[in-house]
Amino acid sequence: MKRAISLILVALMALMLVPAISVAADDAVVYLNGATGADTNDGKTAATAVATIDKAIEVANTFTGATEVVIVLAGETAIPNAQHVLPANNAPIVLTSIYAGTDYKAQGAKLVFYNGNCAAIHFNGDAAIENLNIEILNDNPIFALQYNSFTVGEGVEITSLKSPTLAKGYPIILIGCNTQNSVAQDKAATPTTFTNDVNVEVNSGTWAYVRGGDRDSMSTFDGNMTIDINGGTFMCPVTSATGHYGNGNVNGPTGKCSYGPNAKIVMNLKGGEMDSLIGCSYVGNNTGHTSAADITINIFDGFKLTNKFVAVQTTNTVFNGKLTVNLYGGDLTGLVEAKLLNASVANGGTGTVTVNYDANDAKSAAAFKALKDVCIDDTDVVYGELAAAPVVTEAPATEAPVVTEAPATEAPATDAPVATDAPVVTTEAPAQPEDTPATGDASVMVVFAAAAVIAVAAVVILKKKEN
Repeated sequence: MKRAISLILVALMALMLVPAISVAADDAVVYLNGATGADTNDGKTAATAVATIDKAIEVANTFTGATEVVIVLAGETAIPNAQHVLPANNAPIVLTSIYAGTDYKAQGAKLVFYNGNCAAIHFNGDAAIENLNIEILNDNPIFALQYNSFTVGEGVEITSLKSPTLAKGYPIILIGCNTQNSVAQDKAATPTTFTNDVNVEVNSGTWAYVRGGDRDSMSTFDGNMTIDINGGTFMCPVTSATGHYGNGNVNGPTGKCSYGPNAKIVMNLKGGEMDSLIGCSYVGNNTGHTSAADITINIFDGFKLTNKFVAVQTTNTVFNGKLTVNLYGGDLTGLVEAKLLNASVANGGTGTVTVNYDANDAKSAAAFKALKDVCIDDTDVVYGELAAAPVVTEAPATEAPVVTEAPATEAPATDAPVATDAPVVTTEAPAQPEDTPATGDASVMVVFAAAAVIAVAAVVILKKKEN
């Protein structure tokens, strides 16, 4: 009888070592190849890749319970039209050309933008790109994030075939919604209020500029936005002497939309190089659009800013919020001009501008000197003492955008995009929730618990029989 008990226990222990059947993270993969794939394929391997990015997202949505789905770009794949709206993705997607030890970039895999001026990809879910080749055929391409979170990881290489030396040849990171030629696209069609957390991070690539709002779409943002710039090159399309004071096509944490009283935007500029930066760009050329956002720009050692810095623009801008610039370091010696005042006071704006630095810290003091030396107007600017440590919040857990309909507004005039550098935005965020185990891990735990209960029951039953 003791031998029987021993055999049962050994069998149960072996059972406990067998993982439960579930959607493990490594299984949530879809292969995409516009050259050799077909949308009738299952996308499970490179040999059975699907052909379009829409189909890849459709397959990605079949992975129930996945916390992330990897889409492996295994061949040249084109975006099929000028204003391409992606299907909504349930879990965050990661588009990459290096996976499981295979480098498809080296084999010619690339994402090709549609050949048209201001061609755009409109996202409908959180996404990331990494280890990816992107080919641009025309000018002013746009990644329209529509207030979804977005990460540009390492290894993103962008090639401009039409204007390789100009900013307009590279993509705009538009965090908000897009209107093209007075036609509102996708979520821009109905002006909405977004109250979700948005986290944008850039680590590589060459970009025209980053804009933390809309392009002629007039949404309202009233949530937390964080933009982290850790690397990459951001070119500026504005070249006129005064264009930075009235043109929205410049790097900045805001855009052509309203910002509510709960809007908090933090830009963390930690690495990379940027040509020009605007703290609050013009919010629109129609009545009633203002910004009450609390904006913080943190500039750290490792980041380089050249050309111009403008705190708040004058043209079509009403800034009633608070802009704080914290200088922890950074190379600002390439600046040629700066305006630190709230220039929207001329339009009735009541917002404040504060610049903080540490006179006893060499890097902070050098950055402040470089900024102040080229400043031509700092009316009513408050200069303060820098906090001992930067207040940089961790990125909050991703949420689906929360949108509420708002009354329709008069269609604004469109602006031709101008390439510029993209700033880093980091905002105050709620406390990070506890991590929950992936579906596969949870299932394994259930098996362990069940096996333990069975083992105890078996021992009890056999003991009774033995007695």
